[in-house]
Amino acid sequence: MPHFISWVVLGGIIKELLSPQRGVVPYLMAAVGLEPINFLTNPPTFPGAAGGDRRLAGCRLGVRSSTWPRCRGSTPSSTESATVDGANRLQTALRVTLPALIPVMTILFLLQIGNILEQGWDQIFNLYNDVVVSVSDVFETLVYRSGIEGAKYSYATAINLFQNVVGFVLLIAANQIVRRYNEYSIW
Repeated sequence: MPHFISWVVLGGIIKELLSPQRGVVPYLMAAVGLEPINFLTNPPTFPGAAGGDRRLAGCRLGVRSSTWPRCRGSTPSSTESATVDGANRLQTALRVTLPALIPVMTILFLLQIGNILEQGWDQIFNLYNDVVVSVSDVFETLVYRSGIEGAKYSYATAINLFQNVVGFVLLIAANQIVRRYNEYSIW
């Protein structure tokens, strides 16, 4: 799935695929003899449907998979020399390519650890409704409902500040741990 499709469009696609009247998934369920259900208004099935569309949209790690070959620190000559020395593909991957990717993987891990409390505002907001708010509420939607809809600005600010402080503390702690075990860290 391309990364340029917005969550609004993807939410519409998911709603149409899971629609009990005209959706493909309920139609297939009925074809095999199962009772079609509305995934997006049934609290037990909503988290799976919302999580499933996240996997459909692709893993957003902050870098596209097409950039991994450019980030490789190993040169073709080091891969060729490992092959000449008798290494098979697995040994080359483990002893040449993986060590060259460790700095990139470390920095990407550190950049994402601060976002650990973010569940994806766009995704949830485009799919949730009043029926499933008990299982679909995340920090971002709670901030929206209390701040924008409820005019509790100080409460919404406190929730968002809590989320950011926890992310910052996790980033500092993870950076210290990473710095202790290797030389690659953010600072």
